[in-house]
Amino acid sequence: MPKVRPASVSRSGILFNGRYFSNVNQLFQIIQDALPGHFPLVGDTTEPYIEDPPLVVLQYPLDQDTTWTYRYAYDPWRIDKVVIGEEEITVPAGAFECMKVKWLYDIDNDGEWDSDLFIEDYIGDVGLVKREITILGIISINELGEIVGYMDSMGRYTLEAVSLE
Repeated sequence: MPKVRPASVSRSGILFNGRYFSNVNQLFQIIQDALPGHFPLVGDTTEPYIEDPPLVVLQYPLDQDTTWTYRYAYDPWRIDKVVIGEEEITVPAGAFECMKVKWLYDIDNDGEWDSDLFIEDYIGDVGLVKREITILGIISINELGEIVGYMDSMGRYTLEAVSLE
């Protein structure tokens, strides 16, 4: 088996885009840290970090092929979003007409969109109805740094209920 990291590191885990993670949940957490609604704390204060300039989470109107930059290179990486279509989505909260927004990642900042990581959001008149996070080509390694397998992972988040008053 080929070694993908020094044998002196005695932990199993996964590799994605050349980076080591202790497990898939850690990888998902880092990806989600760049999502809207995540506000890291600065130092030991309870004051949230405010983006300057503010992030453009959604670019209205949400029309087919509308594209905008959500994060710039090295912040922590380039993320653009593009509206790729319209779909009716059924989730526990009901059926909704949604615009499908795909997130495009350039994690290694090489100027090309990564084909192994993407998020698709379904935005309805009540907001985010469904989110799917797909990560392809994760490498599983053992304690000796040897490849023991490959996997793809997908997380799905859906709107459970709506209460408009």
